[in-house]
Amino acid sequence: MEKDVRRYFYSYIMRQTENISHLVRIANELYRGGVTDMDTLCELLENHPGKVRSIRNIGEKSVILAQEVCKAYRQERGDSV
Repeated sequence: MEKDVRRYFYSYIMRQTENISHLVRIANELYRGGVTDMDTLCELLENHPGKVRSIRNIGEKSVILAQEVCKAYRQERGDSV
């Protein structure tokens, strides 16, 4: 399973019908903001969501969508959600 933020987001997007352009933008902004690993992203969203919101162009809607992506990532990985 892919751990790179952009690659995982893009694989997630392939299974979606809504928010596609927003998800692409979120993936790119996270990567530019230094969050390149899905495990890191999920940990930040769980424990330090303010750090994620402090990334340029990441607001509340972006955080909510990123949390959905992390939930899917963790389910695929086999974590209890």
